[in-house]
Amino acid sequence: MMKLRFYRRLRVMPGVTINMGKQGINSISIGKRGLHYTVGRNGRERVTVGLPGSGLYLTDERRRSTTDSNNFSWPAVTLLLFAAVALLALIN
Repeated sequence: MMKLRFYRRLRVMPGVTINMGKQGINSISIGKRGLHYTVGRNGRERVTVGLPGSGLYLTDERRRSTTDSNNFSWPAVTLLLFAAVALLALIN
C-alpha cells in the first residue's frame, strides 16, 4: 500500500522557514546555512550544526519539558563546541 505524502517548506523571511505537511504546520526553523534551531509541533527541539559543503553535521534533539529547564547535557556541550568551530570556519 502506498501512502500519499505532502511536504512544503515556506521561507517567511531570510533565516526563518515554516515546514508544512498534510495536517498543517509541522515545525518552524530559524538559522542560516550551517546552524539551525527547529521547534516542532509535537514539542521537539532540534539544533543542527554543520560545515556547509562538507556533508558533516551534528544534530541534538529532545522533547521540551518543564523539568528540563536549564540543564545542559554532554551532547549539547559537544554540539556547542562544534557550532563554534563551524562558525569560525564560515567566517574565514
